[in-house]
Amino acid sequence: MSLKIKDNMVNQNILVINSFSKKKKPFIDVFKELEKCGHTFDWLFFKKNIYLGPRPDGIFNVIIFIFLLPFFLLRQLLFLMLKKNKIKTIICFDWNEKIIFTPLAKLLRIKMVWFEYPDSDYRNELKIFIFLYRFCSRWAIIITFINISKHFLKQINVNEKNIKFVPLGVKLYKYGHQDTIFSNLAKTEQLKFNRKYFTIGAISDFKNPRQIENLFQAIKICLSIMPNLQLIVIGDGPERKNLYWLAKKMEIDNTVWFVGDSSAGGQTIHFKKWLDSFDVFITTCVLTRFFDLKMALIAMANELSVIGFRNKGFEDIIIENKTGLLIESENGEILAREIIRLYQDSRLRRNLGKNAREHVDKDYNADNMIEKLDEILTNI
Repeated sequence: MSLKIKDNMVNQNILVINSFSKKKKPFIDVFKELEKCGHTFDWLFFKKNIYLGPRPDGIFNVIIFIFLLPFFLLRQLLFLMLKKNKIKTIICFDWNEKIIFTPLAKLLRIKMVWFEYPDSDYRNELKIFIFLYRFCSRWAIIITFINISKHFLKQINVNEKNIKFVPLGVKLYKYGHQDTIFSNLAKTEQLKFNRKYFTIGAISDFKNPRQIENLFQAIKICLSIMPNLQLIVIGDGPERKNLYWLAKKMEIDNTVWFVGDSSAGGQTIHFKKWLDSFDVFITTCVLTRFFDLKMALIAMANELSVIGFRNKGFEDIIIENKTGLLIESENGEILAREIIRLYQDSRLRRNLGKNAREHVDKDYNADNMIEKLDEILTNI
């Protein structure tokens, strides 16, 4: 599918609010593609962070935010009034942005779109937090990228009519199985990882070690049946050194390899380089981010068998026992059982990989995602 600029469409001038990220532009590749459809984007707070109050992760922070809210509203009202004729739509990512800018957008008749992070779950937040979110949501279109997010929003009584689901997408041509453009880059590094090994791949930022510890437990169990097993963990972070010593203590340090760096971009590059070395890809996230879903989709597009966790959003992209496997999180024994199952059943492994590729090609390719976002932004 090729996306074409709509010749008869007036450009939709869209302001993207990104107050909590100094270095990154979320969805920058997606917005670049949407520009080809006739939309134009401007970024606020990208080069310089402007304070919009503390994150609402406790009663004290919420009180501070509410106390400062009139100041934030006045300052941003003046800003939007100066840009009113240039802005048709505002896109927000974080809670603070949504609460501050949505009433102002309503007042100035600017359309408002909220992008929901996959790891957002407001059900157990403070009542004032939920009330402010629900109150402002009546004036916004809320885009979710996994169905579990929509389910959570409905549980806090957000109007379902305001919620739009857009599945994530990846560009398939980058990830041809056993024929990727990254294969040559990894050849030297792969000398020590001979294909006689059965290789498990994983990605981690090493901030929360729980899932990696469970993965280590699974690897320890599997070694009695799979002596040719090896685990490659891509990434870096504060707990990497401790996990290295844990692997040594568990006597699996000759089986576990740590490669890559801590940045999301660095992790992605290393992951692409190692794709052809993996037999199975295992998710390790505690809270599912856009990045985790994207990496799983890339693995599936490369015809790998993927093991994901239930109730984390992976149910959207993994059809159990057809395009991958789903298990309960934090259970090393169940994970070990599924790894052994894939090791012993090469036909199952091939079928899962083939079906996964077709599934991503049909329902999770980038063009589908761009088309649905374009339709929402054009028609709101």
